[in-house]
Amino acid sequence: MNNSVKFVLKFIAAAAFFIAVSHVYCLGSQDPGDKDYAYEIWEADGDENGNVYIRRDIADKLELAERKKIYIVNNDEGRVFFFNSRKGAEKYLAALKMKSKDIKESIFSDGKISFEGNLAKLGNLKEGVLIEETGRGCAELRSIPEEAKQAKRNAIIASVIDDSDAVAIWELKEENEKIRITPDMYAQLGIEGADSVWLVKYVKRIFMFRKEEEAVGFLKELIEAGARVDNRNVSEITIGGGAIRTADIKEIGDMSQGVIVELYIDDVTEIKSAAQEKKIQAAKGKSGVTAKEIADAKARRKKKMIQSFSINAANFKTSKFELTQTAKENIKRQVKNIKKYNYKKITIEGHADATGKRAMNLLLSKRRARAVYKEFLSNGIPASKMEYVGFGESMPVASNKTAAGRALNRRTEVFVE
Repeated sequence: MNNSVKFVLKFIAAAAFFIAVSHVYCLGSQDPGDKDYAYEIWEADGDENGNVYIRRDIADKLELAERKKIYIVNNDEGRVFFFNSRKGAEKYLAALKMKSKDIKESIFSDGKISFEGNLAKLGNLKEGVLIEETGRGCAELRSIPEEAKQAKRNAIIASVIDDSDAVAIWELKEENEKIRITPDMYAQLGIEGADSVWLVKYVKRIFMFRKEEEAVGFLKELIEAGARVDNRNVSEITIGGGAIRTADIKEIGDMSQGVIVELYIDDVTEIKSAAQEKKIQAAKGKSGVTAKEIADAKARRKKKMIQSFSINAANFKTSKFELTQTAKENIKRQVKNIKKYNYKKITIEGHADATGKRAMNLLLSKRRARAVYKEFLSNGIPASKMEYVGFGESMPVASNKTAAGRALNRRTEVFVE
């Protein structure tokens, strides 16, 4: 073996050792620009007092036993890490040429860690906290912007139900702190003769069910999709005198303009604030697509992607949103390839031509995008890394005056970044 080969082998061995050690002691996270590396990422709740609430399953993965000491480090870039051992914290500080006196201690107790003033630079913890396991026995905490959190919540809900269209919609007024249910609603919602219903509350959205097992089943689907919910999000309320008390649905917000009740094709009923829903629809305008959605789509086309590809209308059954078997097999191959990369996000866009009514084109584009989204889910892509959106006829790539142009406009595009 010549000297050059020996040198290369020694270099590889040394690099492998450094990587292994860095993963053990969080050294892989010392670079402020290296925010993409993580073994696993979870969401947790925080409050204004600097407490971070950690679910039992996350605590188990982080090896956090009750009353276990935690060692906290604020590095020079304002990033916050916590360690299972003082030795791990000291090794991390040594790599940053910081002193051991910069280590703060806390205790994991009753499902929470109190960080007190150590998280001041992270912003408002009430909006949530990201826990990123960046090495064995250590993790980083980061706050979550509300907009990003809401996008993720909507993606989680979208993976469970198809809320792109409603079988029936009712707009009800608030009277004397109650929302009265009309006779036709009783019949169509299947709650005729019932004196109570079950609610599942997820952030500012409320879903109504006739039976407890239906509500619990829906909750389990949300959990499987990545939602931070548990049995406390399910509650039974009384329909007294054919009305629901506004106090029981206060989470939806402003009810001054009334309440909208929508029954979806998945047999799920949602209760919404009419004021908030009107704001959303006003932002979308006639096209049914918001200016922000269009702007985001245009920005995607300018960004460097890991991969992007199009699924044309031939992959769907005629005028429907179900994928053909050939399309499913193609998606399976695409997913296998995507999993080779360290991707952050997958966006699935549905598009239609201008034939027929605009509303129907928007609906068809959403449902086709969702069909692709569901197929990605079934092949192991997590809901937390995906979103889908329908653009209808608002973003053509060719003329709608010719058959060839319309064929190009009927497409579903996938962007992997």
